[in-house]
Amino acid sequence: MPPRPAPSSAPAPSFNSSPTDGTWSTVVTAGTVGASRILRLAQPVRARRWRVRVTAARGEVRLAGFALFRSASV
Repeated sequence: MPPRPAPSSAPAPSFNSSPTDGTWSTVVTAGTVGASRILRLAQPVRARRWRVRVTAARGEVRLAGFALFRSASV
């Protein structure tokens, strides 16, 4: 049996993440998604709700999880 092609490392080529405390505003945009993708925000953000919007994809998108973590300044 021939080897299977390697899966794409970018199932969602473009996405953005937005917090809200009344109105949505984009705080981070990226071009790829990976199993351990970590994006740092330019400044701390406080919000009650967050959303992730996939803005472009080559096929069906499956998002297994989304998490926010507080980290020390770098």
